[in-house]
Amino acid sequence: RCLVFDGADDYVSVADYAELDLPYKAPLSITLWFRFADGIPTNRAALISFTYAYSVNFLGASNPRIETDFEGSGGLFQTPPLAISA
Repeated sequence: RCLVFDGADDYVSVADYAELDLPYKAPLSITLWFRFADGIPTNRAALISFTYAYSVNFLGASNPRIETDFEGSGGLFQTPPLAISA
């Protein structure tokens, strides 16, 4: 195992290295496993977020999709919602 999270205040921090900088419009893949402790939320819920930078959101039980928002100097960029596969 590389990382283990217990679900309470976990995070990973990586120092800033030029080798980790992505070229403009470089493809990026993220794999995310999540489980809601109190059942599936009926409304939008943030899975990961950093204020005024990015967020990964679950859109709710009636629309089980994931949406990603990025905010920067050019404004807000929002990905089309992606269906969740079980």
